[in-house]
Amino acid sequence: MHERIVHNDIHIIEGSVPILLSAPHAGVILKNGKNKHEPRVGTIVRRLCRDLGTWGVFVTPERLLPRWKEELYPVYKEVVRDIIRTQRIALFIDIHGAQRSFPFWIDYDFLAPPERLHEMYRQRVGKEHVPPQAHALDDILETIIQKNFERHFPNPQKPLTKSYLRSRNGFGRATLAYRMRKRFGMPTLQLEINRKLRDDKELFGQTMAFLADTIQEYKSVLHYENTPPRV
Repeated sequence: MHERIVHNDIHIIEGSVPILLSAPHAGVILKNGKNKHEPRVGTIVRRLCRDLGTWGVFVTPERLLPRWKEELYPVYKEVVRDIIRTQRIALFIDIHGAQRSFPFWIDYDFLAPPERLHEMYRQRVGKEHVPPQAHALDDILETIIQKNFERHFPNPQKPLTKSYLRSRNGFGRATLAYRMRKRFGMPTLQLEINRKLRDDKELFGQTMAFLADTIQEYKSVLHYENTPPRV
């Protein structure tokens, strides 16, 4: 595993598998006037890349990044786009940390919004919203996620949910998963991992096993040589 740093605080892990894992909030960032911190998401990306051979990108873990939005995030987005284009990435996963109070262990979101949100948009704005399109592999990935969650969390205190934040935050057009799906027409996924799963040693181990098995199984359905160029 080769890790290098670009633009001071953006880390890239070079891989051999065309899956890109991302943790843009691994550091302590200033967002909406408050410090936002998602502990251990950088560790998650590093370990999965090491064990599975995927590509990875994240900001310096645990470091205070006060001008993240103005200076770092625009470069981060371009780095993600460049890796997807040049490495013919077949799946992009953006990993985030959720608060303990959220009613799920893990939430997964393809950022292809449901029809009810389209109608809300039409009513508010007076025109159609053209969302990113669903991808043929979304259903396969969803089945893999659900199966592995049941296996690794047989009696969870909180469930696996889908698109929980869409009812709170709308379409998610500012998210990387939304932008990359719309830009490249590729499968993308945003994961929100509850803080307790990241803080508790045993639960963190279960979480890492769930993520590793999910990605490993998804790798088996990819045909690397048939991954189309990204433009």
